Formats: sequence, C-alpha cells, structure tokens
Amino acid sequence: SISRKKRHYHWRLKRHRRRLRGAFCRPRRPCRLNRSGLPALESLAATLRGRYSAAQKVLVYSLDVGDLEGCETMMATVADAFGGVDVLVNNAGYHFRGDVHEASPGELAKMVTVNLTAPIVLSRLALNYMLPAARGAIVNVASLAGCVPLPHAATYSATKFGIRAFSIALADEVADKGVTLSCVSPWPVDTEFL
Repeated sequence: SISRKKRHYHWRLKRHRRRLRGAFCRPRRPCRLNRSGLPALESLAATLRGRYSAAQKVLVYSLDVGDLEGCETMMATVADAFGGVDVLVNNAGYHFRGDVHEASPGELAKMVTVNLTAPIVLSRLALNYMLPAARGAIVNVASLAGCVPLPHAATYSATKFGIRAFSIALADEVADKGVTLSCVSPWPVDTEFL
C-alpha cells in the first residue's frame, strides 16, 4: 500500500500535471530547454518555434550539471532572459553499473554529484527566483532504486534515496510559500541511459 505522504505527492503531481506539461510553451510565456543532447534540442526548439507562436523565444542551453558553477551561470542566464524561473525539472542522471569496489572513486563521486548534489544546488538556485515571486514548481526525478536498493547499484540507489529524502523535506519547507515540489520515481525506462 502507498503511504499517506506518498499519496499526497502523487496527488500533487497529478494536480500540477497540466501546469508542468504546458509550463515551457504556453501563451505569452517563453520557452527554455536544457538537456545534454544539443542537436536534438536544437531540432526540438525549431519545431516548437514553428508550431507554437508562444515559443518564439526559446533558449537552448547545454550544461554538465556536475559543473556547479555552470549551474549557477545557467540559472542566472535563464532568469535574465525570461524574467525569472517558473519550473525546474531535475532529471539529469548518471549511473556506473557494478559493485562499489569495482568503481573508481571518481566514478562514485561523479554519480553523487550528478544525481544528488546538482539537484540540491539547482533547487536552491531556482528558489532564489521562485520564493520572491511566491510561485514555482520543482520536479525531482528519482527512481524506484530510491525505494528498493538494487544489487550492483549501491551508490546509484543511495543517491536516489537521497533525492527522495531531500524532496520530501524541501516540500515541507516551501509548502506555504507558493512553491510546489514533486518527486517522481519511475520504473526503468528504455532510453540510452540503460
């Protein structure tokens, strides 16, 4: 059975689904896309510009979220270009498959930085713009590995448990400040990540 708190977060995500779905491209709102696949993003941006009149201003920004100074620069660039930050979706991920003793210390550190540290830092940076406006939404993408630890994925599971705990705690912190926070824990999805 799903706990009361989990049901609450699932309900909040459903409640904001329409807002999140249209947050990037809706009438009189600019559009910002950020992902590591730059050619795919450029193509998507061109499609959006052609399909939606509201998407005339689209900013494509490629970033390694492990570069925390780059995260700060990106957030400031987006806020300057669009007058603030309405929605942040933390969906970057990194995974080294294998036992902890098989991974280099650098691989383990990179996994913690990308999967846990970066979403925490980006959430903090987005709140600089959301809290004064008393509105905004943050969506953190975790994993079922953050609910049930996976063999040969101890560090990955730990980072996903961490992002879930952070999301629950931060949701309580900002609940009465006009900012919503959701955490999504999907099943494995057939992507290049797998």
